Amino acid sequence: MPQATKFGKLVAEGVKLVTMNFTGAGIIAHILYALSGFLSLFYLAFLVFAIYCLVLFIRLANRGIKAFDLYIKEKEEEHKS
Repeated sequence: MPQATKFGKLVAEGVKLVTMNFTGAGIIAHILYALSGFLSLFYLAFLVFAIYCLVLFIRLANRGIKAFDLYIKEKEEEHKS
């Protein structure tokens, strides 16, 4: 079926044809919409990475506190003798 006949049939059936105007901000909006899934995954990955870094920092702080406690205990024993 030729293109003109298809269009005429659609108009005769009352089907609305929607055309997109890709100008200026419209292009950017469409690109951002297309990337929104990727950006959501990126945000989720960043959130997981931030939580992982927080856990590592807490573990490092606990080690530092234990080491500092041992240092204080050692210095107190030296000071007593």
